[in-house]
Amino acid sequence: MLTMARAHLTRKWVEDQVMMTVGLADPSAGHDGQSLYIQPSRAEQAYLTGQSFFVTCFLGADVDRQQVMWRDPEGRPITENEGRIHVYRRRDEPEGIQLVVEEVQMGDAGLYTCSTFAGPESRDVSVSFTLFVYRAITFQGTKDIQTGTEGDEKAVIRCEADAHHRKLEFSWQLNGRAIRNFNNKGNNGKYKVEGQVLTIYNVETTDAGNYTCSAFMGTKHLVSVQKKMIQFIVQYRPRFKDTTLDTRYARVGSLAKIPCEAEGEPQPSIKWLRGMEHLYAREDYTIVGNVGTSVLNIDVRDHSYYGVYTCHAQNELGPSEKAIELLEGGAPVAPRVRVVEPDRPKKDTIVLHIEHDEDDMNNDLAVHTFRVQYKTDEGTWETAPSEEYQLNGYTHTPNRLACHAVRTPEEMRKLAKRQRGDM
Repeated sequence: MLTMARAHLTRKWVEDQVMMTVGLADPSAGHDGQSLYIQPSRAEQAYLTGQSFFVTCFLGADVDRQQVMWRDPEGRPITENEGRIHVYRRRDEPEGIQLVVEEVQMGDAGLYTCSTFAGPESRDVSVSFTLFVYRAITFQGTKDIQTGTEGDEKAVIRCEADAHHRKLEFSWQLNGRAIRNFNNKGNNGKYKVEGQVLTIYNVETTDAGNYTCSAFMGTKHLVSVQKKMIQFIVQYRPRFKDTTLDTRYARVGSLAKIPCEAEGEPQPSIKWLRGMEHLYAREDYTIVGNVGTSVLNIDVRDHSYYGVYTCHAQNELGPSEKAIELLEGGAPVAPRVRVVEPDRPKKDTIVLHIEHDEDDMNNDLAVHTFRVQYKTDEGTWETAPSEEYQLNGYTHTPNRLACHAVRTPEEMRKLAKRQRGDM
């Protein structure tokens, strides 16, 4: 079944190619009345290993169509109608027989001949071409991912290209841009290209990216260019992101959240310490995440929970630590709020003006958000919805209130959120 399927696909491919080339094969043109002629008409034809091709032997009016055949370089008739090397007979005009070679190999090289008998004397007629096969460029042995280390004097990217002992020329690109100054330490001393070896000096994280090695091969018959993309990764020790702050605040009886974010290559694992003690999940501590990002949640039951906690990040290149101090913070002061009249565009809309002292906005415990709860006359505060807003004035239309609006500021619960604590 597989063989039949392959034969079907091969014939479909040949038929498609014939439709593309039949215009070149006019029997009244290009062969000067020859009994046989081939398309493509080149006496020497060259391909790379792994490529597929076909050559059509077209028949003149005076030939013996029953005796026409292709012969391989050993002189043996090619009669198979399927397989890697086979023939396919055309029944349309101009009539011909195709030699089909799939995934050409080095051993296929040589002289191929189409022959038959022609004329009243049944003389032998033939037409031939010589097949040249060149080893395709391969990158066996070239690693798709190669690495260097930040701070190293140099890193080397290797492109192991081979074309069966033929000389190759190389060029390099980084993220689609050419790396120039071949065979010298150009580019301000950053790169040095020596054929299939690219050296990167003074390795930085910005050197990471997709490097493309292009290998060029030229022969008497053809030119081949093959490309290989190599991902270059720069490894570096863990370092902490700006989102990891030096201090956090919480009140006794609240839940303190201490986040820690670290980057590195490979991505670092994260552990928590207090002093020399490793912290693990228990009744008063929970830890969320341990790779790249982690949050230490502390149930602050008394003042003994205040102090310094250490975020310990580590990868294959070593550890880094960040000390984060948990301090006591007071509850935010309620802001001043008033209803702005008569700027009420709808009956179920109320416009509030909220103010807060600048002193409370310019320190480590700055208020950055207000939460406003609202309810209908029939509602309760336990089930009342809420919204959060920034410090400036705003207009909000609570769509759940229908025609029953909150009427006085006294009915509002005003909560301000500190940047480093709870509501």
